[in-house]
Amino acid sequence: MADGLERELAGLLVASRLWSGHRPIDPVRVRRAREVALLANHYRYLESVPVYRRLALELDRTEVDELATIIDELLLGVSLFKSYDDGLLADRDWAGLTDWVGEISTLAPEPDLDGVADLDGWRARMRQAGVAITLSSGTSGRPSIIPRDAATLTAMRNNGQCYSTLAWGGYADGRPDFDCLLVTRPGGAQGLDAVATGLTQLSGRVHWLAPDASGDRNDAGDPDDAGDPDERDGGLGDPAALRAASQFVDRTRRDGRRLLIFGAPAGVARLCTAILDRARPLPLPADTLLVTGGGWKGWSGAEPVDFAGLVTDALGLTPAQTTDVYGLSESNAYLLRCAAGRYHVPPVLEAAVVGPDLRALAGPDASGLIALLDPFAFCYPGFLLTGDWGRLQRTPCDCGLEGPGFVGRIERAAGQPAKGCAGASVLA
Repeated sequence: MADGLERELAGLLVASRLWSGHRPIDPVRVRRAREVALLANHYRYLESVPVYRRLALELDRTEVDELATIIDELLLGVSLFKSYDDGLLADRDWAGLTDWVGEISTLAPEPDLDGVADLDGWRARMRQAGVAITLSSGTSGRPSIIPRDAATLTAMRNNGQCYSTLAWGGYADGRPDFDCLLVTRPGGAQGLDAVATGLTQLSGRVHWLAPDASGDRNDAGDPDDAGDPDERDGGLGDPAALRAASQFVDRTRRDGRRLLIFGAPAGVARLCTAILDRARPLPLPADTLLVTGGGWKGWSGAEPVDFAGLVTDALGLTPAQTTDVYGLSESNAYLLRCAAGRYHVPPVLEAAVVGPDLRALAGPDASGLIALLDPFAFCYPGFLLTGDWGRLQRTPCDCGLEGPGFVGRIERAAGQPAKGCAGASVLA
């Protein structure tokens, strides 16, 4: 990567840190840095991603010098990551699936496929060959498969550190002063699990509490991702799991540390229900923050009418102590919802909404299909048309932050199949 491009990317991370601390940044300079990085990615994809090269040639858009051209003409739907042939998984054609990865990315892995029996085994061999595979929720029965090289994987795990303080403030004395209760499975294949893994690098102590009975299962097939066995337990189906979590939380409270609880709304709802059913409250520290993300996939039945009330009844947390994130497994950044109800777009992302003609809608307040352009998607096309519908505002937010953000509820667009990241919960 050229030194100039590295400086632009580093500048975006610095700008995100300043922005999340409500310190001034130069929006014109920041957008130019994003444009430089995204245009560089266009030429990288053009050279090394066969499916993108075919699209650019078909549209006669190989020479691009404006970000607007990418937004109006070169967005790719996230269905790209489900574009493999149906028979590849059904027939366990791991060589064919590996070749497909080479079609949609810059990567040309040559894993040892001898003895691979299932998708998790293929993922483990791909990791050994230098390619990390993340899966989407697969709510339609067909998972998205997102390949990442080392640089892109690092961005997915670490970039959030630059703006994650937006919802909660900084660290005491520059050191992690909070512990994490992660209501998800360690080492899991989903994008939400990767966010949880990233949080382990920010926090002090960590306890994993799986929202089902498979708390000790490591989907990645990699024990290095499983966390500290002493800080893990079974899922909520294990009678000892809630007791172990309570002991962990009590230790955090007695040591005068803050607590961050993180998980999908469905998992958190299961935790709350288990607490209320068993009348075993968690002794939460006064300074506790609940962060949810990923929507209601995996929840049987209708979404709880009063999720905020459930959280208050079971955990004693107020709406001011909760927030939600919107993101995609295919992206390497996420949007945090502020107390005013806006999902803020961090400087590391370019956001737009497009109309029925798939061209960008201008103005300070526009509603349409959400597009997210990720300059840190180094190895696969990061010009993403999400299939979600949102209202993008570019006016200053009541919380004091400048820059664009999505207000209200983000919904799956009409005619789009259900996707786990859509319909992010509203707690306020």
